[in-house]
Parts: sequence; structure tokens; C-alpha cells
Amino acid sequence: MPKIDDLFRALSTFRPTPDAQQHQAVNAPASAGLFILAVPGTGKTASLTLRILKLVLVDGIPPRGILATTFTKKAAEELRSRVLGWGFRIIDALKNDPTLSPKQKAFVDSVDINQIRTWT
Repeated sequence: MPKIDDLFRALSTFRPTPDAQQHQAVNAPASAGLFILAVPGTGKTASLTLRILKLVLVDGIPPRGILATTFTKKAAEELRSRVLGWGFRIIDALKNDPTLSPKQKAFVDSVDINQIRTWT
């Protein structure tokens, strides 16, 4: 599996890396629950998206084992859209990362992020 730094390096190919507070939320242990509450525009969806992708790509949690909930259908749809959009871009960047081993690349290639569930 890739490491968290590999994930952030892949992310940086298309958007800025998380700030300190977002990094803390994303990098929390896989066993820790996460409840993000903040005002609009502070990066809640970005943090949750990256947290989900970190759990799957770095911590090895099966995508089917992820259920992310939000308060509205619109927010759940936005989250799913972002998980898939960013996820596919990160997976492509990781598969093309010359610093990853063939075993790490094979793992990344085997991940089916379509199995991640978002709900209200």
C-alpha cells in the first residue's frame, strides 16, 4: 500500500495539499471516528474526501467497508462525485509514480472506489 506522503504527492498533481487542520482530520488513525463540523467553505468535503481515500488507499480498508454520511442528498452526491473524481486522478497518479514499487502499484490498481458508499 502507498504511504500518506504518496497520497498527498499524488493529490498535489491537481490541487493544493491540505492545510494543518485538514491534514489532522485526513491523517487520523483508521480506527478513529471522524465528525467534521465547520462553517461553509472551510474544506469539510475536501477533508472527508481525502480521509475516505486515505482509508482505502493507505490504510487498506476495503472500499465496501466505507459508508460516509452527510445531512442532505445534495451533499452526499457532491461527496460521491468528489471521491470518484479525485480518487481516479489520485489512483492514476499513484500508478504512474516512479517511487512506488510494482506491488504498491498493483494494490492501487486493484482498488475499486466505486464500492465506497455515501448516504444521508
